[in-house]
Amino acid sequence: MPVNFDFWAVRKNGEVFPKEVFVNKGKYFGKDVLIATARDITEKSQAEERIKSKNEELQRLNAEKDKFFSIIAHDLKSPFNAFLGFTQLMVQDLPSLELENIQEIAVLMRNSASNLYRLLENLLQWSRLQRGMIVLNPQQFQASPKISGSMQPVIEIASKKGVEIVFSIPEDLTIYADINMLESVVRNLASNAVKFTNKGGKVLISGRSVNDNLVEISIKDTGIGMNPEMLDKLFRIDEFTCRQGTDGEPSTGLGLILCKDFIDRHGGKIWAESTEGMGSTFYFTLPDKA
Repeated sequence: MPVNFDFWAVRKNGEVFPKEVFVNKGKYFGKDVLIATARDITEKSQAEERIKSKNEELQRLNAEKDKFFSIIAHDLKSPFNAFLGFTQLMVQDLPSLELENIQEIAVLMRNSASNLYRLLENLLQWSRLQRGMIVLNPQQFQASPKISGSMQPVIEIASKKGVEIVFSIPEDLTIYADINMLESVVRNLASNAVKFTNKGGKVLISGRSVNDNLVEISIKDTGIGMNPEMLDKLFRIDEFTCRQGTDGEPSTGLGLILCKDFIDRHGGKIWAESTEGMGSTFYFTLPDKA
């Protein structure tokens, strides 16, 4: 019965390549012999590697698709239910509600609508990024005014919650990046920091130059922190890291996925350090020039 096996062979120039050998029984001048034939299977091996790579890519895309639909199914439903509940309450009980009660409901409706808008904004950005519709347009600029200028919506939320935001970015610190992507990353990370920090807490946004022409931006909070298991699941599309903020604010974890995609596109890195009950610090690096 014929057999075959693969092994690594060496060409005359020293190059290693895959080879396939077939061995079968035969006759030679009337005697039983084994006949072996060999062939170079470099192209076959490369084709198999390409197929394997494509399968891994399909698995990754399927995981991202599942995450996308789970977010739509779960996280869009929650703020919509809250919003619809408040409107139903006003429809049924408006004649009997005091002005103070109406104002409280209006504030809750606004918060629910704001959370829904932020979620939809992240979903739209992430979807466009996956389809290659967001083009990287890096340029060099001073980090401090761009970062602080993009933080106004987060500062307003922090002020209402009683959380202080402090900036510590040198005026001469420059970054080479896509401005819109940088602002989105900082807002997402700062919003999370405020979300998981109690009243009276602080969020510190810092920047510094590091080796290899890189800039490191950090967002440090005095919030509730994370345990090691939760920390390991950050930035992963196939893991759920969502939890409520200290005031019950909703969270999906999609913002962190978006941040990682944006930083990866710049060739930078993003990571986090945290201790449960003692706050978290998120870091990311970007080049300081082209």
